[in-house]
Amino acid sequence: MKDNIIKISNEKFTKVEEFSKIQIPQYAEKENKQKGWIESGKDNKYPFYLKSLLDKSPIHSGIVKKKSQLIGGRGFITTNLGLDAIYFLKNSRNSMDLDEISSSIAYDFEIYGAFALNIIWSKDRETISEINYIDVSKLRVAIPDEEDPEVEAYWISDGWENTKKYPPVKYDGFSTINRKSASQIWYVKDHRAGTEWYGLPEYISGIFWMEMQIQISQFHLANLSNGFHPSFMINWPVSGNFSDEEMDVLISRLKRQFQGSVNAGEVFITVTDPANAPTMTPIEANTSDERFVNLQNLIERSILQSHRVNNPELFGLPQEGKLGNSSKGERMESMQEFEIDYIIPKQQIIEKVFNKLARINGIKDKLFLSKYTDQYKKVGSDSATEVLSIISNGDITPKQKYTLLISLNYTHQLASDLSAYYDGNNLKEKGIQPQSGTQSGNQPQKHHFIEQNKRFEEIHNKYKSKCTCKSEKFDEVDGEDGDVELHPNCRCRIENGVYIVEEDACDACIEAAQDFNM
Repeated sequence: MKDNIIKISNEKFTKVEEFSKIQIPQYAEKENKQKGWIESGKDNKYPFYLKSLLDKSPIHSGIVKKKSQLIGGRGFITTNLGLDAIYFLKNSRNSMDLDEISSSIAYDFEIYGAFALNIIWSKDRETISEINYIDVSKLRVAIPDEEDPEVEAYWISDGWENTKKYPPVKYDGFSTINRKSASQIWYVKDHRAGTEWYGLPEYISGIFWMEMQIQISQFHLANLSNGFHPSFMINWPVSGNFSDEEMDVLISRLKRQFQGSVNAGEVFITVTDPANAPTMTPIEANTSDERFVNLQNLIERSILQSHRVNNPELFGLPQEGKLGNSSKGERMESMQEFEIDYIIPKQQIIEKVFNKLARINGIKDKLFLSKYTDQYKKVGSDSATEVLSIISNGDITPKQKYTLLISLNYTHQLASDLSAYYDGNNLKEKGIQPQSGTQSGNQPQKHHFIEQNKRFEEIHNKYKSKCTCKSEKFDEVDGEDGDVELHPNCRCRIENGVYIVEEDACDACIEAAQDFNM
């Protein structure tokens, strides 16, 4: 105990208590060759630490939840999808459909920088039978086989803190080549420099600031539980033969009486000659000190920056140095920037995964996650004029119109409706209906253009020279309904004022139909 006592003078001593140290787990990847997996962080518990931050830092937790909702909160767009794609999204063999799974993996993606799916092959290994959500914190990467290091495998456990009680189970990694195992794991992670096996979240640089916020919260809570007692300097008389054990008991009793939990209301104890009376000098803490306020602002700003937030108001937080809230237009612009810079790239990673699985099942429709920001769409005369000039421009293709509308941050669905371009789903759009059945033998199929008005003539003249349906030439013949343009190798036609296009029509015919029916 004497090592902890500092001599101040011949008569007085003080015991100096060490400030509690904040232990921040450091991320590391380490091979556990005995077990066969790669550990995530010290003691293989880094995912649990990341999860614990959500329970302690309110700013961090709110941002993570909102970002995950922006990414996957509304599931997939189902408009204009075929029945096979709709059935695929229902994931009927599982209790969760793909909308629910996309929401869950978006949340994991934000917390851990990675997500995982359990892919179940059909019995004949030709199609995907079922897709299961996997809590990525329960996953560890298996050490690659030296003979075949390209083959991926993963361990899953319900409790990595006690692998004896929850023994890990090994699964093959997802592969379209090696389909021997019916149940496989697809682990998807964000790339980050310095890591090889596991993903890390975007906010990794802000963890120190989150810990500071947590410590400040604990300090205030302790002050509250201690009745906002101030810190004290206590000068206590003791005899010269006071033993170490007696000194420890005295210090413990004084601290229990004058200090709350978590070191709120700190107590500094000095000892003096027994002839002197004990004294207690309060040390008032100035919690309104400008440095303390600045620290609070710095913590909040740093957490926001680590999450790449461009406007705190999008997450219910005030902007520093600004009186009042931003206008709806300003918030809309901020949301558009955040969506383009952050949300859409995250959505594209998830969309790529599910589109690959859909292709395995023979689904040609492209799957898109819904945007969460329809309320932020542009309104007003300037926007209406801009959009009208795009959709009425006859010199650009529907695809170009769609691209321009997307650049203005319109959702995929709204941009498709306005431009009549459906990016792979164009045979299902309004007014363009695929026709089944073909004529037998080598009989030519008719391509009827029934001239109805001046607009049709303009569209006909614009696209007829571009048609590549096996023949580049149109021949004029007489039809029952008047003058008709005959194209010998398809059955595209006008019926009831609507251009009907055949499934195997060329791009020029499809664009003509889109232009006419718009």
